[in-house]
Amino acid sequence: MPCRLSVSSLTADIDCRNYDSDTWLTFLEGILDANVLSCLFALKTAVNANDQQPLVSIVMPVYNGAHTLHAALNSVMGQTYTNYECIVLDNCSNDETGHIACAFAGRDSRFRCVRNASVLPVMQNHNAVVARMSPVADYCQILQADDALEATCLAEKVALAQRYPDVGLVACYSMWGDSRVPEADVPFSAEHLPGREAAGRVLRGEFYPFLSPSSVLLRADFVRRRGKLYDETVLHGDVQAAYEILEEADFGFVPKVLVRVGRSAQSVTSRENAPLNRNLAANLQLLVSYGPKFLPADKLASSVNSRLRHYYATLARAALEGRSTEFWEFHCGALDQAGYPFQYGWLARAVAERCWRKPKGSARLVLGRFRRGPA
Repeated sequence: MPCRLSVSSLTADIDCRNYDSDTWLTFLEGILDANVLSCLFALKTAVNANDQQPLVSIVMPVYNGAHTLHAALNSVMGQTYTNYECIVLDNCSNDETGHIACAFAGRDSRFRCVRNASVLPVMQNHNAVVARMSPVADYCQILQADDALEATCLAEKVALAQRYPDVGLVACYSMWGDSRVPEADVPFSAEHLPGREAAGRVLRGEFYPFLSPSSVLLRADFVRRRGKLYDETVLHGDVQAAYEILEEADFGFVPKVLVRVGRSAQSVTSRENAPLNRNLAANLQLLVSYGPKFLPADKLASSVNSRLRHYYATLARAALEGRSTEFWEFHCGALDQAGYPFQYGWLARAVAERCWRKPKGSARLVLGRFRRGPA
């Protein structure tokens, strides 16, 4: 039969302060039936397990995420790791986001739902939910509302971090849609690397573990030390924060798919990045800003040259497509800000190379441009 008896009702007439849990459970063996005892031992085991597990604070910033939120929160509830809190910060959504989050909070005390008084900019909302992390949390796991965690995600990341106290950031493989992200494939077998070495390899393009903030578990002490985790002036504050943590902490990697990254076109970062391909500019700026900290001069120079060739190859396609004036103004400004002003000669060479290598594809781009009319 199911056990509906609370521990408080069983011990109302016993001064439990004079006994530890093993003593009073032994005492109760003589007066309780087997079913009740089974429930009590299960409760004791669960409490002891949580006492031994570090606390993970899962923080979720969300705006109008009702279409994916239920799946994301279900993935949290399905974790094999049990000592966590999950805080959902609703950025004044006008869909069912708040109702979904509050329903989970009503079912499980580890979940909390909070609503902003007014809409915050995206990165400010991220910082606001991180600031609500428990002051006694050992780790911080950010979860985007359109992502989901595999059942063993927290357990495996925390286990690695516990093995290596100098690790400040633990990453993993991610699934994007139906396929694993190839850029995340690590060119090494070690699960632990010095932070500066890992950051240098990421900057050189050897692998990329920062597809989503959800892919990374952070040691909470490093999060608190930063004050605001993310730079609120850029949309890639999560990657900046990762590089800055790796300046002083080591890198851990679990070579398993532990996160599923959503492909939602409705996400804020998708809406902001896609029209102008802001990622192209952000990646160059990150290399220029953090490369001198992690790369020797010769490798930095070759990495910048490689990144610029990729940049102009992308601009060559844009030229054949006939992208808008806004697009070109943005990228001319971005290149100038990175310290590499726009070069017409580089673009002309990139266009010629594309037409030579992909004549049919280039012709289709030009024909499509004329069919669409002026941008």
